[in-house]
Amino acid sequence: MTMEQWLLWARGPLFLAAMAVLIAGTLRIVGLSVANLVLLIRESRRNGRNVPWANVARATLRYVVPARTALEARGLFSLTSIVFHVSIIVTPLFLGAHLVLWQRGLQLPWLRWPTLPAAAADVLSVVAVVSVVAILVLRVGSAQARAISRFQDYFLPALIAVPFASGLLAMHPAVNPFGYTATMLVHVLSGNLILFLIPFSKLSHVALFPFSQLISEMGWHLKPGAGELVAADLGKENAPI
Repeated sequence: MTMEQWLLWARGPLFLAAMAVLIAGTLRIVGLSVANLVLLIRESRRNGRNVPWANVARATLRYVVPARTALEARGLFSLTSIVFHVSIIVTPLFLGAHLVLWQRGLQLPWLRWPTLPAAAADVLSVVAVVSVVAILVLRVGSAQARAISRFQDYFLPALIAVPFASGLLAMHPAVNPFGYTATMLVHVLSGNLILFLIPFSKLSHVALFPFSQLISEMGWHLKPGAGELVAADLGKENAPI
């Protein structure tokens, strides 16, 4: 097969396979999370335990949109992480060329949403690559972060940077030393690999994060007064639970 044929295969059958794995795998883990949540609710009702739903909902939303609390807790690392997440979510979803790929790959020509100007996509791609480098440097430079880091904590950010860097090179042939087809093949293959890995790695938190926090909050409140007792032990009696 020529490189052009490999690129067509990566954009077509391989992309569809990656999407199938992504959708099926994500539905599975979300379904398991929902089932766990239902079991927690039944357990609390069966034992006559009172769950303060308003507090649980507020705490869950606070974790889903963690900008303020995250910045207070980890400062520069959290700010870099927030910038990283925004850039890697917005760019692939709202790039015009990607919308065409979704339309063709999923056979949905009516699928449409606003797209980014090319200049904005370039800026966000640069931000994504720079933030990956910053996250890896900060992780390596922190003894606490190194102690809890595993292989995928280094591999996944580095992998995520590949489609952004290769996409930038492909769109700017004047500074691309590798040629358009080779660069696009790397871009598409790395993007497909990320889709494949989402249900089986820490990348799954894109779908599980709200559920994991909600289940955590539910467990925290299952025993009446448990949250208040733990807060007292930590010296944070007046902090929200």
